[in-house]
Amino acid sequence: MNLILPEHMTGRLFLPPAGVSPETWAEAGLLWLKTILPLSLKIGIIIVSLNILQRILQEFRLLDLLTVPLQPLMAVFGLPRSTSFLWIISNVVGLTYGGAALVDEIRRGAISREDSRLLNAHVAISHSLLEDTAIFYSIGVGLFWLLAPRIILAICTVWIIRLFVRLRNPRRSIAPG
Repeated sequence: MNLILPEHMTGRLFLPPAGVSPETWAEAGLLWLKTILPLSLKIGIIIVSLNILQRILQEFRLLDLLTVPLQPLMAVFGLPRSTSFLWIISNVVGLTYGGAALVDEIRRGAISREDSRLLNAHVAISHSLLEDTAIFYSIGVGLFWLLAPRIILAICTVWIIRLFVRLRNPRRSIAPG
């Protein structure tokens, strides 16, 4: 990428910091470790903070303040109401954090596997709507082209999954909301 993209446009991608040039695999590994440890720590703190926030919201029954207004939107998306908070997390901070919260909810039994599959299909396409939109909008991409295709494709994907579930087993369906 450094050879293809102009430096003034992208900075120096995929290269060690200026003045650092590891000569052995051990030096490169140590440099990588020094870079990845602080990042891993930050990710861990964010994930734990989101889990704590979610538990606090559940304990004081404040999740309803988020889920009730989103219920019509979740129904259009084909997603159950129980996925509202996870949908918010996935779209605000991205898949990594949303995925961690989703795994936690499945382990606790707060969300069914069927509901998690629908949410996963949706957010795999439309995740990080806030962050990605802000980044690409800042470089001149129009809001319509940033949001509409991803949201429409995510909605269609969920409803197609629902259709296949229904066709495969007419007695079993995944009801939205």
